[in-house]
Amino acid sequence: MVRLKAAIIRGVTVISGLVIVQKLYLLSRSPHDRYENELDNSDVQKQSYLNNNAFRALHNNQQRAHAVKTATAKATNVLNLQDTAVFDEIENFSSTEKLKQNDRPTKVMSEKEFVLLMQKMHSGTTLETPLDFEHIRIDVDSVGLVTVEKYKQLKVEEFTRENANPAKKSDFPVKLKEFPDSMQRPSPYILIADDTKTVFDEEVRKDCQKEKERGLSYGDEDISKLPEVQRVLERNAMPIPNIIHFIWFSCRKFRVHHYISLLSAWKFQSPELILFHTTCEPKGYYWDSFKSFVGDTLKIVQRTPPLQVWGKPVRKVEHMSDVARLQILLEVGGIYMDDDLVVLKSLNPLRKSEMVLGEENYDAVANSIIMANKDSWFLRRWYQEYLSFNDSRWSDSSCFVPWSLWQLFPDTIQVVKEKMLRPNWEEIRLIYHELWDWHNSYTMHLYSRFMLSMEGTQERNLKELSILNTTYGQIARYVIWDDERPRDISDLIFD
Repeated sequence: MVRLKAAIIRGVTVISGLVIVQKLYLLSRSPHDRYENELDNSDVQKQSYLNNNAFRALHNNQQRAHAVKTATAKATNVLNLQDTAVFDEIENFSSTEKLKQNDRPTKVMSEKEFVLLMQKMHSGTTLETPLDFEHIRIDVDSVGLVTVEKYKQLKVEEFTRENANPAKKSDFPVKLKEFPDSMQRPSPYILIADDTKTVFDEEVRKDCQKEKERGLSYGDEDISKLPEVQRVLERNAMPIPNIIHFIWFSCRKFRVHHYISLLSAWKFQSPELILFHTTCEPKGYYWDSFKSFVGDTLKIVQRTPPLQVWGKPVRKVEHMSDVARLQILLEVGGIYMDDDLVVLKSLNPLRKSEMVLGEENYDAVANSIIMANKDSWFLRRWYQEYLSFNDSRWSDSSCFVPWSLWQLFPDTIQVVKEKMLRPNWEEIRLIYHELWDWHNSYTMHLYSRFMLSMEGTQERNLKELSILNTTYGQIARYVIWDDERPRDISDLIFD
């Protein structure tokens, strides 16, 4: 009898320790994670709220999960060593204790008290003992006392009402404006004086080389000599190599839409190499996550912004990027993308051409995505037209000049209509206020400079993106979680 009591005490101690380990783990979880742990043949089953391999690095709790799994397994192994009869006694004892727990009195809390407690628990700043949520009731105005689960449901519904639809949607299906070939358009001769196919190749090469040498003197890397680049070019079987270029001049915050852009390029284009040209590598949560996903596919390249083109000063950082992207593509070719352009499906069918741009408006193609072979005639002629560059003019050299060249020399370029750069900035409501069918598009430009005026914020958080009932919300979920449908935010509601 004494041996039986001792065995029971040891078993209860083990079970109690296991429960405490599991509860402490649940209390220490990340704001954007949930782990449902259960003891099953010495294994702890783990399920992330995000439930997605492509986003695990954003919420890296592997070390904590491993520690809990180890502690749980040890406790379980102790129990497995018990004699079957003694183990049955322990189970009966635990059941009795559970019945006693059900007799605990209900604790009533105000909304403010409960929300504050949950926020402290999620942030790990509370010393409160683990709570028995089954015996807590929250006093909600106009509703009365509700359970924790019911209260979470009410808060989710409230958050969704306030954030899912930032504006009233149209009563009819939204469509893009059509730009038929027959429509009246500006004359391409407004910006292009020479309608012959003349390109001063040696002069183009010298002007690019002049700026390149200035950058090398400041410590820039010669991308044409990078082993990673050379390997891709050697085995490239298409006119446009599968190298993606991003340019990041100046130090700024790497926001969630930057993360969505870069992640989409990696996931849906599967580039052999991503060159990130910068003077100031980003920092923070989303940047670190992106780097952890792409691994060796990403190469951070030091690059100094150009200060002149054809002897003309370049002062605006946007224009510095405009010039740099052409110089980069003239050197090694590939696919340039703005850091707020989202890839929605593979661009490989377009890599068969020498040069690809997207039609943005009836009088403009845009340089937010440029796909080019380094020897493309159109690319060289476009750079040559920077002879008339004016830093005070916003879109002349970047959008209107290439559109004019397309009108004069249509056989030198493939221009994608509607499926690459639409909706355009004049149709931006379709991105941020409506639900527009994007499923046949190659890419979409988010025009993040207008995000504050359209969204009321420069950056949505993950909780808002989980339920945002707009084109942007769908695309964000599609890229981050591989599923455009709204997500359950009940475990995020108190963050």
